[in-house]
Parts: sequence; structure tokens; C-alpha cells
Amino acid sequence: MTKPIIKIVRSCEGAQLPLYAHPTDSGADLFTTQEVYLLPGERALIHTGVSISLPEGYEAQVRSKSGRAWEEGLFVLNSPGTIDNDFTGEVCVIMCNSSHEIQRVEKGQKVAQLVVTPYVQATFIEVDRAEFDQRNTARGDGGFGSTGLTVTVLDDTKGGGSYE
Repeated sequence: MTKPIIKIVRSCEGAQLPLYAHPTDSGADLFTTQEVYLLPGERALIHTGVSISLPEGYEAQVRSKSGRAWEEGLFVLNSPGTIDNDFTGEVCVIMCNSSHEIQRVEKGQKVAQLVVTPYVQATFIEVDRAEFDQRNTARGDGGFGSTGLTVTVLDDTKGGGSYE
């Protein structure tokens, strides 16, 4: 697979380029250009000081850092945040503090990760209900909570029984 080339412009002095911490990482770390304090339950727009130009057919997704989310309660509010192919402005992170303490984000710290991925656009066509779906699935139009909280394992070699 050919790696896409992402062109980057720094919009302020000291901005760090996205960086893969390990050779096999799918997400590149994003760094902040500012110091921010977030009160419990507060959200803030965190600046990274970089703008990206994505090749046609690619999008970028801004995702939480698992360590920050677990240890500090800091997460990307609209995760994943989508950066569309035609957006060339500064990459910013909508960060939220879900902890019960004030959280400090220091200038230069990792605040999120950026995942670049190909996308497809679907064609949406309106049909009447009779044409909608003739697969007759077991779930049908059951939505939130329709699969329940337990599962029954029928294969006795896997222990059998119900689990919650």
C-alpha cells in the first residue's frame, strides 16, 4: 500500500508536526501550541498550529489519546472529529474534561491523534417502504438497546449459559 503524502503548513512558531510514536501506529500524535486549563465538565478548542492538505479520496480523523482519557478524563468531544478532504484550515481539537478535577494541558503536549484514511461517498436514493429492504433481518428496525444486555451461548464447548 502506498503511503499518502500529506502537505503541512505551520501557522505559528513552535508548532510541532504530527508524529507517529512507533513505526506501526495508525494514529500520529497532535501537539498543542498553548497552555489550557479545563474545569470539570468544560470543553475547549485546542490549537495545534498546523494545517494539512489531504490527497483526493482521503480524510483525517482526530481521536482521543487513550492515556489522557483514562488517566486525566480528557477526551476528544466529537470523536472521531472528521477533517474533510477540502478543509485546509488549522487542525484543532475539541477537548472535554470528564474528570472531577481541573486538568492542565501544557504547551507542546500530545492532545490527540490523527488518523488518515481513505473514504468513499455513497449515493443516497429515496425509495418507498416496500422497496426499502427485503432482507427480512432478525433485528429489523430495532434500535437503541434492541440487542439487550445478555447473550446466550448455544455452543456447549464455549461454556454455554447467559452472560451479562
